[in-house]
Amino acid sequence: MVAMLAALIGLRASDSVSPLPEAGMSGSLAEIRTIEEPQDPPKRSPRPIEGSSSLFPWKTDGLGRTDPSDPLMARFHVYSQERKETNDTAGQVTRMLLRIWQQAKKRWRLDNPPQYNGGAIDVYLCKGGQPGGEQYFGVDYPAKGPGWPVSVICIYELKSFTKPLEMAREVAHEYGHAILPAVGGFVQPEDWANGYLGEKLFLRWMRDVMAKRELEPADAMQLDFSALDGYVRLRIDPLVVSAASNSPNLALLHKTGAVAMTAYHSLVLYADTILPKSVAARSMQLIGSIHAWDYPHSIVMACQELDRFALLIPPYLRGRPLWIPLGKGKVAGARVLRRAGEWAEIQPGSGAVVMIPASPGT
Repeated sequence: MVAMLAALIGLRASDSVSPLPEAGMSGSLAEIRTIEEPQDPPKRSPRPIEGSSSLFPWKTDGLGRTDPSDPLMARFHVYSQERKETNDTAGQVTRMLLRIWQQAKKRWRLDNPPQYNGGAIDVYLCKGGQPGGEQYFGVDYPAKGPGWPVSVICIYELKSFTKPLEMAREVAHEYGHAILPAVGGFVQPEDWANGYLGEKLFLRWMRDVMAKRELEPADAMQLDFSALDGYVRLRIDPLVVSAASNSPNLALLHKTGAVAMTAYHSLVLYADTILPKSVAARSMQLIGSIHAWDYPHSIVMACQELDRFALLIPPYLRGRPLWIPLGKGKVAGARVLRRAGEWAEIQPGSGAVVMIPASPGT
């Protein structure tokens, strides 16, 4: 069995394997495989790297599965231009990407797009380029023969990639571009909203799991819980409060600046806060366009697919009026204060608040 698994994932005797621990499990659902020998020839990135070589001799693979009975499959290929004996950046990046991938699968049933390299994302850790990162969909060409479509993440100017919070944000940002639905048309702070959404959404997910001691700083670029919790409380919780306190502003969501993008992020984070995971995930699938102004309606549609469900109200929202995607439905355990289109402002009571869609299952 071991030999068969090794053959399936291309494991060599000289490679080192680091299974990632899982809370409450004796086995592992993810592994980091470090290719100990430099590649010959080195891997060439699909695009040139500004001010630096485009050749990457070192490779680290991230393997994952959702069930112990499933085979491990490549989810990330991380290419680097240097290899450290301890605290190697490639291993740290691979580990965090695997942990985010696990949370995305568990919470929203998201996976790497299978049409790109069989669902494995290629990551390049570059010595050159302008500090920061980039994600793009391109074509990788071998020395001979046809190319194949790839999803690529690049992190540039690696010597500037040193602060745990900024490293974690960068990894989450670029993975957000790779896996979250593309909502765009913005001019500030960048064209597409899924990168900054990945920072906020994925780091909050990591914080929540780390709070239960199911993850550790090594899973988030050595970012400790207090720093991660502080980031969430300062940068993310206020966005949720803002969305809870106001009905969706469609006029604002039609704009293209940073305030409009933040308004969209606030709605996604709010939906992910108060709605069941399946409903929040479904709301992203139902947008049906790249336009942020279509998202408030998609939340309503997602809610209508369930017969009824309880809202998940965190402590910092309890006791205050909340705007919810009620549509033409009803609510139990709260009083409706007013309506604005498909959304309603409610005053929750002391118990559970249950949404009852007008047309369950539609």
